[in-house]
Amino acid sequence: MKKKVLCLVMTAMLTGSLISGCGKKATTDTKDGTATPKETVIKIAWWGNQTRTDKTLKAISMFEAANPGVTFEPEYYSWADYWTKMAAETAGDSAPDIMQQDYSYINQYDSKGLLADLQPYATSGKLNLADVDDSLISGGIINKKLIALNLGSNAMCTIYDPELIKKAGLPEPTNDWTWDDYMNTVLTVKEKLNIFGDGSITFANSGGFTDYLRQHGQKMFSDDQKSLAYTDDKYFTDFFGMEMKLFKAGALPGAAQRLEIKTPEQELIVTGKSAMCESNSNQLIALQAAAKKTLKLVGLPNDPKQTANGQFIKPSMFFSVSKKSENLDMAVKFLDYFTNNVDVNKELLAERGVPISSKVREALKPDLDETGKIVFDYVDSIGKVATAIDPPNPTAFPQIQEIIVSLEQQMLFGKMSVEEAAKAFRSQSNALLAK
Repeated sequence: MKKKVLCLVMTAMLTGSLISGCGKKATTDTKDGTATPKETVIKIAWWGNQTRTDKTLKAISMFEAANPGVTFEPEYYSWADYWTKMAAETAGDSAPDIMQQDYSYINQYDSKGLLADLQPYATSGKLNLADVDDSLISGGIINKKLIALNLGSNAMCTIYDPELIKKAGLPEPTNDWTWDDYMNTVLTVKEKLNIFGDGSITFANSGGFTDYLRQHGQKMFSDDQKSLAYTDDKYFTDFFGMEMKLFKAGALPGAAQRLEIKTPEQELIVTGKSAMCESNSNQLIALQAAAKKTLKLVGLPNDPKQTANGQFIKPSMFFSVSKKSENLDMAVKFLDYFTNNVDVNKELLAERGVPISSKVREALKPDLDETGKIVFDYVDSIGKVATAIDPPNPTAFPQIQEIIVSLEQQMLFGKMSVEEAAKAFRSQSNALLAK
């Protein structure tokens, strides 16, 4: 890692509690005067689909083979179940040594010193970041502490089924398509094929609204994270107004149907009930594996009057290490292995995003399948037009995301107008952020 990364500063507020229930430290027993090493057990947790789990378990087994006496206790869950489980384990002093982290949640796990500072390991070279650009590390730095290591880079995207788009008589979208193009595509698919044009994740997830705000020179949260930053509710009504128009036309699924989707295998684009969905670029790998057919990706739609491109390159996810881990050195050694070992990355094949090590990226290119090449090329193309990522979300973000989902459901069920939802979102979010 280049020296200037040591000076990067990102301030943030996080909630959490200290944990102590990490993996078992290696000790020795004396038997007949001979010291016998005991096993080092490292607890590790992540969220993800079966593809991610299989690849991660393979990486763990390779590390164990290279480090006799080290055993991992893996935990893996769906996205929603993961955060519920981590909250329970943290509260119960049984959190993992290594836990997967997300940019939207990281502030919750650091404000009370929950996470270890990895910067001393980076400085010493035990966590080798020599082949990693500063910009790919900065997202995990808070108050000069490297408390989370980026596992890959990605960007939000629209994933689409080119066969269905062609069948509807439409051209495939390109990175310069507009919201009008998007609306026309969704409505035409419904009209021509009688399936949903989109799975509507753009609207159900705060990431879509954040992108829309950024297109108009706005952002979601104020600099002090005590209130919403945008002041005109028109952005909310315009964005979610598009969703309501498409929903009323039958071109988007309703709230109840969306809530049934828990895994990639259940996504409507996988089951052939939708021509598109919005996600992060690394998810193309899992969705295409589940669909067993060719899928492609393109950037989110643009506003012709936008002041900036709303998209940004983000850390797909992180690994963090518990500050209370009794096996901190070994946990960091695994992070180094995960980041820099070419053989293990050939097994992982960028499922968590484009690797941060330039050496690894170059080594992987000859072995990438067509899907991997699409993901790599997409991140490269978005990187050329993307604007800087916003600071990590405030500690109240999970509750704010719940507010968005709740209000969206009320709009879909006809219990609230878009204008009413915009006012409710502002009042509820500002009250929460001001605490």
